[in-house]
Amino acid sequence: MALALSLPPLDARPANPPETRPARVQPWLEETLKRDPIDAAGVIGDALAATNRVAMSESRRLELAERYYGTALTLWPNLERHFAHAQHPLTGDALAAAKAALILAAELATAYKHLLAHEAEKRILLSGNRLLVALIHRCLQCTSRILLNSYQSYAPVPPRTWHDAHAIYLFAHQRNLQMTPIASDTAEATPERHYVQALLLALANPYAFMPGQLGQVVEYLQDHAHWAHITDVAPVHRLAKAVAIIPVGHDFPPFAANKGGNVDGSKLFLLTFDLAFQIQEELRGLDAGGLPPAGVGNDQSARAEYVACTAVQPAALARPRRDVRRAGRCLAIQPRRTRRRKRAVRTADDERLPSHQSHARGLRAAADRRHPRSVTHRRPHRAARRRS
Repeated sequence: MALALSLPPLDARPANPPETRPARVQPWLEETLKRDPIDAAGVIGDALAATNRVAMSESRRLELAERYYGTALTLWPNLERHFAHAQHPLTGDALAAAKAALILAAELATAYKHLLAHEAEKRILLSGNRLLVALIHRCLQCTSRILLNSYQSYAPVPPRTWHDAHAIYLFAHQRNLQMTPIASDTAEATPERHYVQALLLALANPYAFMPGQLGQVVEYLQDHAHWAHITDVAPVHRLAKAVAIIPVGHDFPPFAANKGGNVDGSKLFLLTFDLAFQIQEELRGLDAGGLPPAGVGNDQSARAEYVACTAVQPAALARPRRDVRRAGRCLAIQPRRTRRRKRAVRTADDERLPSHQSHARGLRAAADRRHPRSVTHRRPHRAARRRS
């Protein structure tokens, strides 16, 4: 299939050509890293943006992208310290750091998308699928970084991000590469694993987390994402709470199937039944006094924060809940609710009072209402009611 991605046009003769020789770029990156992280990220992001719009050989573009990617891995943690826990709306250095981190991630994704689109057009791959799988990995990793920086800074996701992420995974699925690990020693690092983590993070209502909680949610999803699965076959219970629809060909994140709505074109389904019940068992263990996972404190505040980040609903996974028991009940599959009549109380004065009155209202009315001489919970006979 043709991989249609959103890419800027390439200029063969730019007015101000950037430096594209790897031997010159690497010393410049090392020297730039000595500056303030915010300034360094801004300068490096602008240089990479100019590089992404210049025509060059694919081997040189790949070498430059890897050098920029290694530099970005050093800059992102330093940038997050400025805005991950900052007060909103962001201002000053926090706002500049958030913009620089997001631009750097977006430009890296663009660089690898250029490479992936060129590699996907080849009809015969003489070197096998090794480079193709590596490029798919890098594209999905950069997409996850874009989403993480957007959610941490409470900023909107850049346009066409979800469209390209869906297209890249669908391309890998059709080439049967979605379960291919990037290396033999990391069998769990597959394109589907990275994609599922991004989907679950979007379903978790990430903008509702408190500043600083999103990192713990990401770590939790990295350990538990293997419980969720993607299929192109519509499930029997497609409106169940633990099923999400992936809108392939559209620029928006997945949504819960039981929330309604429909999309045109092809779609995939994310099944999270196993993940929901796994989280339910963990919450039950914590509620019973069990030990939290490694890396989580055993004091009451640490346990409460961990529960708030892991208590989920099958339809919107990882949505925080304050109470453990309530979260456990939300995970159970609820039967269809039927409408019931309000239970009535028959008094000697033929006074009908709904039995579901609130406690406070009952206390206010107790002083003015006399006690009935007889009370029955049986409904009066229909004929007797007509005679009366």
